[in-house]
Amino acid sequence: MQGECQMGAQTLLIEALDSRRAHYLKQLKACRRKFSVEAVHGLRVSVRRLLALARLIHTVTPTPRLQKIRSALKKQLDGFDDLRDNQVMQIGISEKREALPELERFRHGLEKRGRRLLRDAKGLIGNLKLGGLDRHLEKVSAKLVGCDVSAGLSARLLQATDDTYRAALRRYRRIDPALPDTIHRTRVAFRQFRYTLEVITPLLDVYPETNLIKMHDYQTTLGGIQDAEILLRTLTDFAAREDTHIPESVRRHYEQRYTESIAAFMKNKGDLFTFWRPRPERPFPWEVQHEPIHHPARQRRRTRNPA
Repeated sequence: MQGECQMGAQTLLIEALDSRRAHYLKQLKACRRKFSVEAVHGLRVSVRRLLALARLIHTVTPTPRLQKIRSALKKQLDGFDDLRDNQVMQIGISEKREALPELERFRHGLEKRGRRLLRDAKGLIGNLKLGGLDRHLEKVSAKLVGCDVSAGLSARLLQATDDTYRAALRRYRRIDPALPDTIHRTRVAFRQFRYTLEVITPLLDVYPETNLIKMHDYQTTLGGIQDAEILLRTLTDFAAREDTHIPESVRRHYEQRYTESIAAFMKNKGDLFTFWRPRPERPFPWEVQHEPIHHPARQRRRTRNPA
């Protein structure tokens, strides 16, 4: 029975790598075909999922190739960060265009910078050479096929998930609503945990049907805080740089939006404790709470690739 479980864990990693690699290439092609907000978002998510998997595989079979893969993917993410923030701010400002006409100059500034960032990002995508990255991914997949599974592979994957969860808990416990960086660090650590957990859930006998959806919502709420904080900070910087007066009513509007996004998170921040066990020797929360459960394999098919 134990040998079957080990082989299941090995197959799980191979299939996850092949699946996330294929999804990344699909999103990249979609971005090259039509460079839209949705396409950029889809590509960024696929890159982050592949990055999280590379970190997980590194705990099982460390190899310099994984570092090369992570460096290449991280470079791609860095190339899209400013564009993504600009696109989100443009959407947020456009929604208030009629109610807040004082933002028109700021909106024009965002659009101008957005066009430049878009050209740069298109150039990055167009010039991206995938041969090296794809060969590294193939080699890692082949190494997994020949991986020694006698050393408790399932247990090591669960331990890696425990580690990412504890990292998220440490960040969570340092959250100070007055310090945006503490929330940002929690979001980054939680995202790593979430994308790792998505891979290993088939190793569990059962998993609550609602947890993957709740984790998506939890991450979205944290992301909303970052978006509101970036918009408010960018607006303030723009006013200072352009020597433009931002009416107090406008400033209050976006300060309130930021405050409300933090309040929404703080209200349900304790949901983090329902997603995983606090320590390896402790039971999972859903085993204690007797929540409705579904088999992970079925859940994976029903909630495939949520953002």
